[in-house]
Amino acid sequence: DQVVISFPVVFAGVDLIQIHFSEVQLAGSIADGTESTLRITSLYDGGQQLMNARHVEQWKNRSAYFNGNEILVEVLAYPGTGINRVAIDSLLVGASSGIQETQCGPTDDRVPSRDPRVARLMPVGCTSWMINDCGKCFLSAGHCGGGGGSSVQFNVPFSTAGGSLVAPPPEDQYAVDGSSYQFQNSTDDWQYFGVFPNSNTGLTPYQAMGAAFDLVAPP
Repeated sequence: DQVVISFPVVFAGVDLIQIHFSEVQLAGSIADGTESTLRITSLYDGGQQLMNARHVEQWKNRSAYFNGNEILVEVLAYPGTGINRVAIDSLLVGASSGIQETQCGPTDDRVPSRDPRVARLMPVGCTSWMINDCGKCFLSAGHCGGGGGSSVQFNVPFSTAGGSLVAPPPEDQYAVDGSSYQFQNSTDDWQYFGVFPNSNTGLTPYQAMGAAFDLVAPP
């Protein structure tokens, strides 16, 4: 395979970019190993995501989140396999506002946590918890955009000094399976959902992180 499409995506002054595609047509066959590959790379830290047509569908025509303001989009294809096309609809971006917003008061006394069972639900930014049910699915609060999350992120880095989100590598980002959503946002405030395996590694979150919360009967 070789690069047949290559173009940069640049948005000056931002710290984080997710690409929303209006069209992704990838030629070839996944079954016989001739599928075209969509390769997206951050020119800031080298974070890279690889997707075939199935992965693009799972991610709902969106990319992972990438750090920096310059992204390289490429398509790798095998000769004679057909037409490839990529069109971008919009970008979801994040930038330092310069305004300090905190619920911690004048002293930030939070303690860093590296629990492998805990993830960030994007784009809402809420916490989600991987549980030890049959599918190793996730729980979160229903008011956190119940039914509206697009991906979960593990091994989340610290935010910037200006408060901007920093994305982990695409290997730690997983597309949410929208058909799995169950949620309630009223007296009972909860949501439950599953995710697809990572498009780069082929691993599920449980295979990658190796731990999940046990469910127990309520008191």
